[in-house]
Amino acid sequence: MFSSGMKETHLKEVVMKIHKSEYQAHLTLIEAIYKLDVLNDKECSLVVDVLTLADKYDVNLVFKKCKYVLIETSISMEECEYILKVVSDIQGCTDVLDAMETFLVKEFSPLDKTWLSQKFYTLSKPSLKILLGSDKLVVESENTVFVALMKWIDWNQLETIDDGRCMLSLVRFELMTVDFMYDIVRHHTTAKKLDGFNEFLQNGLAYRAFSLSRLQELEIKPVKRCTYINNSNDPTFSWVIGQDEQRGLIERGHTVSGPFWLKGYMMDLQLSYEETPPDQSYELFLFVENMKEKPARGHVEISWRAKSDLFAGKKVSCSKDIYTCSSEGSGTSEIKCNIAPSLEPNNLSQMIDVWVDLK
Repeated sequence: MFSSGMKETHLKEVVMKIHKSEYQAHLTLIEAIYKLDVLNDKECSLVVDVLTLADKYDVNLVFKKCKYVLIETSISMEECEYILKVVSDIQGCTDVLDAMETFLVKEFSPLDKTWLSQKFYTLSKPSLKILLGSDKLVVESENTVFVALMKWIDWNQLETIDDGRCMLSLVRFELMTVDFMYDIVRHHTTAKKLDGFNEFLQNGLAYRAFSLSRLQELEIKPVKRCTYINNSNDPTFSWVIGQDEQRGLIERGHTVSGPFWLKGYMMDLQLSYEETPPDQSYELFLFVENMKEKPARGHVEISWRAKSDLFAGKKVSCSKDIYTCSSEGSGTSEIKCNIAPSLEPNNLSQMIDVWVDLK
């Protein structure tokens, strides 16, 4: 602007009409033209605003400096959202978007442990697309990516989505398990509302049915995400049984845990108590809840084990069982108990740890 032959090239003073909200960004831009390091300690939102102006006025050095600061500075989730909101439509910011992808992947990996959080549900659509579209996202199963996307849509109450195909493309249908696609995905109420759903599902099922030779001939193959193996002894789910649940055991003879998820399957535990003097015993069952949703059909093999001070033997195990829509629960009965439920004041909570393995 100051060297393009326009009147600003020759005048000693230039008057610019700007919106009040852009005043500080313009001042900082002018200051940065003479001293780039002034941007180093500025707030993230201000640097983004200066970046926008530097792009508008073609101030290349300031533009590059703003990008460098955004890439190298530690940011918060809120700042990441603001950067994506503003920068996504600016050309030449691929490196900034890559940095935001790295930030989001770090924040939400492994996805298995974060997708049920408020932080995930409140992601903006641009952030969600970058996160679920990333090859770097760490997740144990692509099934989880599907249920996470559907939950995000439901949470944000998006009855209709005009870019349904774009949203569905975030899920790599070819990498989901066949049983999960056939039993759960094809009946999913939210997914069926999205444009192109049947095509994505059909392509995913076909890919898993192709012969090895045909798979090798495909020009475009799905990219596997970063997976992890849980080598720790951390349980799949820990159920803390407080006073209310113990009251349920006494009054109703059973109580049910809250839900937990594994590779796209929603599960819960049911604990029953029976006292036939002089014996006392528990029954513990594992249920797969999203096989109950009609007209779903189900078939999944599960083995699991549980550990608790409630049980005289401390540990109980359930070898491989086939769960279907008509027999979505399986468990172990007549577990001899150490501790009976109690309504005594200040009664200690009890815990059941469970480890689940899908075959």
